Formats: sequence, C-alpha cells, structure tokens
Amino acid sequence: PQDRMFRVRLAVLWAGKTLVVPQPELQGFYVLDASKIRSDEYQYAVTTAGMEKLGERVGFDTEMKVDLFVIGSAAVNPSTGCRLSAVKALEEVE
Repeated sequence: PQDRMFRVRLAVLWAGKTLVVPQPELQGFYVLDASKIRSDEYQYAVTTAGMEKLGERVGFDTEMKVDLFVIGSAAVNPSTGCRLSAVKALEEVE
C-alpha cells in the first residue's frame, strides 16, 4: 500500500465505507470494513501493518461491488488525462 494514498484511505473509513487495497506483489486484496474497525484504529488500519492485522485477505476471484476506484499517479497531464505511474521500478504511461 502506498503512503501517498494514506489520506484517501483514511477518508474512506471515516465515511463509513469498505476499503479495498491491493496486497504487495498483487497477491490479492485487503478488505477493511469501517463498521468492523473502531474509529480510534482508523489511522493504524490504513497502514501496511494495520491492513495485515485488521484487514481481511481476499483473492482475485472474490466478487464485490465497487462504488469508487482511486488510483495513485506520479503525475497527470491536465490537458489529455495521460497518467504517469511508477510502481516497484515499473513505469507506465496510460
């Protein structure tokens, strides 16, 4: 989980939503249900250690409804919407 997404993940829990975050190396996802986590644990819950302890691990075959999808970017061209990303030394342009 990326540190630059910390505030977004925290806002999701404060809004009472369920947060889904990819596990390192894309081994699946962590699912954190705000209703199952005490609000005083939210800041810890959105860290890597917190997700490992408080999150449910699910695989790629798990079906779930997603209301909003947020992806981190190193930069975005405001004219074209072209996105530049860098993940584990793998750069991509979309």
